[in-house]
Amino acid sequence: MLLYYPAVDDAARAMDELCRWASGNFVRGFQHALKGEVHQGAAALLDWTHEAADVVEARVFDGGSPPRPRCCGFIFKFGCGLPACQVKLEFLISLFADYEQAVDGHPARHRILETLGFVLYRSLPAVRERGRAIEFVHRDLLGNNLVAVLRYDAGGRPLTVCPTAKEIDTFIDQWPELDRCALIRGLRRALVDEIYDGAYDLFDWIFTTEEIPVNAFFAAPPPASSGYPVFELGRSGPNTPEDKTEFLIKIFDAYEQALANHPPRYAILETIAFALSRGMGALGRHGRAIEYVKRVLQLRPRSIYLNACLHALELKMHGSSVPQRLEKFCGRDPQALDQVVCSHPFTHIEITPGGNVHVCCASLVPSVIGNIENQDPTEIVHSEMARKLRRSVLDGSYKYCDHLTCQVMIRDKLLKKTDVDVLHDPVIGSAISTGNVDAAEIRYLAFGYDLSCNLSCPSCRRETLLDHHKQSSERSHHVRRKLMPLLTNLQSLYINNSGEFLFSRPSRELLQSIDPARSANLKIDLISNGTLFSEQEWRKFSNIHGMVRNIRISIDAATKQTFEVLRRGGRWERFVENLRFIAQMRRRGEIDCFMLAFTYQLRNFREMPDVVSFARDLAVDVISFERIAPSSAMSYDEYSAQAVHLPTHPLYAQFLDVLKEPVMALPIVRCEFEGGQTRTDIATFPPPG
Repeated sequence: MLLYYPAVDDAARAMDELCRWASGNFVRGFQHALKGEVHQGAAALLDWTHEAADVVEARVFDGGSPPRPRCCGFIFKFGCGLPACQVKLEFLISLFADYEQAVDGHPARHRILETLGFVLYRSLPAVRERGRAIEFVHRDLLGNNLVAVLRYDAGGRPLTVCPTAKEIDTFIDQWPELDRCALIRGLRRALVDEIYDGAYDLFDWIFTTEEIPVNAFFAAPPPASSGYPVFELGRSGPNTPEDKTEFLIKIFDAYEQALANHPPRYAILETIAFALSRGMGALGRHGRAIEYVKRVLQLRPRSIYLNACLHALELKMHGSSVPQRLEKFCGRDPQALDQVVCSHPFTHIEITPGGNVHVCCASLVPSVIGNIENQDPTEIVHSEMARKLRRSVLDGSYKYCDHLTCQVMIRDKLLKKTDVDVLHDPVIGSAISTGNVDAAEIRYLAFGYDLSCNLSCPSCRRETLLDHHKQSSERSHHVRRKLMPLLTNLQSLYINNSGEFLFSRPSRELLQSIDPARSANLKIDLISNGTLFSEQEWRKFSNIHGMVRNIRISIDAATKQTFEVLRRGGRWERFVENLRFIAQMRRRGEIDCFMLAFTYQLRNFREMPDVVSFARDLAVDVISFERIAPSSAMSYDEYSAQAVHLPTHPLYAQFLDVLKEPVMALPIVRCEFEGGQTRTDIATFPPPG
């Protein structure tokens, strides 16, 4: 009997019709393939290779003589024949070749190729043709899938693939049986941006004996394919930590060189680099680990994990001690934070531009727990991400936190889980004693909802930013509806760490809405660039006079010339006049603390001692020196050129000399540097060169 396939759009319907009168696994295999059911289709065709044949001929028909393109149509003749498995495999190979050469780009064609490719991968090794089997997997374009996992043994699902980022959710659902392999589990976590857990899985894979062996082969390099590796479960692979590390490096290289620009590719690279930092660090290969960390930092310069890895590895390279909390970034985990807890995930929220909500400074804990523009605050603090963050500080991993630059970690100010006050806290104490990650109460609000600022500092932004009227009105609406009701029970308000509060309509409205009688326990911390903080402007906020605890002013310079370069748009004389006004407020006891903040970098580090003297003359309570951080305003190379605190910087030795100036040891100086060293720890800094 003869069957003519219609156009590819009708192929699945045609196969349904065929199945009414033609039975057999060959037909079922193609039926499943055309419906996208690759696993079922492959299983049916595998069964067909071991039974009496129901197809004896398949012939391609084309659209005419060249140069007319070849079509995807086939004529199948049914009957008895093709009794031998080897003959059937050759028959499938010819089908594969014809479908492969067809020019039609319809998805059904790719589904058939994927099904046939896997059947050949599974069948050919049984007849001692493994080389040909891998060839067909390559030709099936598995190298174009973000992750492809094959089962080398006879059981389980034959094939699991994640072609692009769009299919991640479907792909993850197929993983339960594969999670027994730590390497594959690590990649799965990377796909959903769980970098920390993924790196830990890969580290475990390096140093433990696997229940399921795993190997990989690598697709044809670009441009023949995207270049992604293909993993095989059940086939013997590397065994020793050294061999496994080299294997991970090959996987890293394949993903790095791949042509596709899927965002999860970068997450996979970050996860592998983190794992290599830990694995090679534990093996004493710090220099080589640095190489891979730096390669990914070029792609993800703000990675909280890789910046910690880089610093810890460089300390190791120079023979310096590594802070205990950072040891896990360059070797095994000493569980340094198991006995402490951070209150922020239970009691704090920070609103950032765009309405995203965090439990801490967004640069220190980048994970978003919700959005104030489309969610209620109560819903946000009980979101799944908020619960994960609370769980991470209870289990001691702090896996969503920036271990390198968190000032609370650096100063060892995290709360002890055994402290009486902590245990008696109705929220935090309950969480510690019961493990309840639903416990939360909004006590502290950091308001950075608006980027508007009258300055455009080079380390922060490339131009002056100001909300348009419509944007500003929308933000004000969300502030009135979502945030103002929180003020009654709020204990602390920190405003504005994203822009300038005196230049922001939503910030001003929030402050001016505060009723001292209804918010009797509220204390306010203000952060400002100081250029607009005049006595006249301050009078407009009379309702909060007496409620302000701290005023923090960013300074970044001790001279007019440097100030007007680094605080672009500001005028030195007016700035100094405003600082003197704030100093008078402090002397009169109208605020509890006057603080200056100095971001040190190539262009200003030599002025650090002078700014301390200037702060002392103003009777400032604290002058805080903070490292320049990667930002969207700079490329990674621009950041590296300015980051004079890095041991690799050519002026690093001069930076250390500045830190040794006697004035830098004054009590008002708070100078946590890269990785946690303070003025008293300068002897532990990596030596120059």
